[in-house]
Amino acid sequence: KARETASPDSVAALQTDLGTVKTGLAALGDTVAALAGSVRAIENTPEPQPVDLRLPLALSGLGEALDTGAPFARELALIRAALPDLAIPDAVTAITGSGLGSPAALEARFAAFVPGILAAKPADASASWSDQALERLKALVALRPVGAENDTTPEGLVSRVEAGLAARDYAVAMAAFEALPAPMRAAAAGIGADIAGFAATADLIGRARGAALSLAGAPS
Repeated sequence: KARETASPDSVAALQTDLGTVKTGLAALGDTVAALAGSVRAIENTPEPQPVDLRLPLALSGLGEALDTGAPFARELALIRAALPDLAIPDAVTAITGSGLGSPAALEARFAAFVPGILAAKPADASASWSDQALERLKALVALRPVGAENDTTPEGLVSRVEAGLAARDYAVAMAAFEALPAPMRAAAAGIGADIAGFAATADLIGRARGAALSLAGAPS
């Protein structure tokens, strides 16, 4: 029987179809590889760790203690147990049983010390007698600038401490207090340690909340 011969057009069409199939297979291979990579990424993603259900209550209680001055030994113990890798400063652990005292009381205590703090400002030996007398008068009436966000003079720093305490921004208050000359800090009769306790506790609350969110797999 005579052998049938394919027409050139048929051969060309078959070659075109074959090329299309090869292209589709290559694309399918890329898709499969991408899916496999996604699966591996999912498999390698650590699962969120279980969070102690008491942790939110402990964080809320610690925040309330910061606002009221109540003791917070129980809350801190729960936070320490739930977040063992969280660094807890000594300034916080030292006051768990007694509490911080109320923010309003801290603000009032600092205000009472302001005249003495300003009076302890180191004298400028190069200043004239009239300038020195003016500085003493300013200290007697506790004169200091208002709105001193960028004022690095001793008077401006005192105002920044007051503003930070009033706004319950203890990090700002602590930074301004630490920038005061040593004689002025000494005239505060230890109130710097109280501000440091508030600042450390507020910072701990922020870090603990971030750690809890990270542990639960949520963005912090």
